[in-house]
Amino acid sequence: MENSPVKWFFLLSLSLMIIFRVVSKLDIMPEIISGFDSNKILKVIFLGVFIFFTFIIYRKYSKKKKTM
Repeated sequence: MENSPVKWFFLLSLSLMIIFRVVSKLDIMPEIISGFDSNKILKVIFLGVFIFFTFIIYRKYSKKKKTM
């Protein structure tokens, strides 16, 4: 079975959601970081990671498609 980009996007989003939930429940995280809520900062960080990896997956499969 061929790995499609949709499978990778699904796995990426699912794993990031699970990791976010685990990290946000840790007691070592302070409530407020530089005047911002730590959960909001984590969401921004995880959104950046998601966008970065989505771009990498897109580029990988668009190059494959062009060579075919």
